[in-house]
Amino acid sequence: MFEGLKHKVDQAVYDNESLFCIGFQLPDFRLSDLSISKEFTNRVYFSHSQFFRKVYFSEGNLQEKVDFYKVRYFGEANFFKVEFSNEVQFPRAKFSEVNFSGYFNGKTEFNYVLFEGKEKVIFDTENISLTFLS
Repeated sequence: MFEGLKHKVDQAVYDNESLFCIGFQLPDFRLSDLSISKEFTNRVYFSHSQFFRKVYFSEGNLQEKVDFYKVRYFGEANFFKVEFSNEVQFPRAKFSEVNFSGYFNGKTEFNYVLFEGKEKVIFDTENISLTFLS
């Protein structure tokens, strides 16, 4: 992960502020690389960002709204054991390969999402009753 992004994420967690990662272009992203915490108590924005290889939001705890508007995942996206405690939005996102095996405890929106590798899309969650697809 780029050191600048890592510092930005760590600083937002430390200062208890919203995280704005809008328009980032990243080869890889691993939530486990963070040195402070994987728990976010404020909003997180990755709008218009692009992930070119692998992205792992594994085992994170995102307590407020999370926005992945128009995010493009060219490689593997893994949301293994991530807990979305509040609203999470993926409008107009594009996935090549994705594994959703986390916890969606709030309203979850997949409006106008493109799953390019349909055979590589996994929803392994216990409850998707608050999930909206269109």
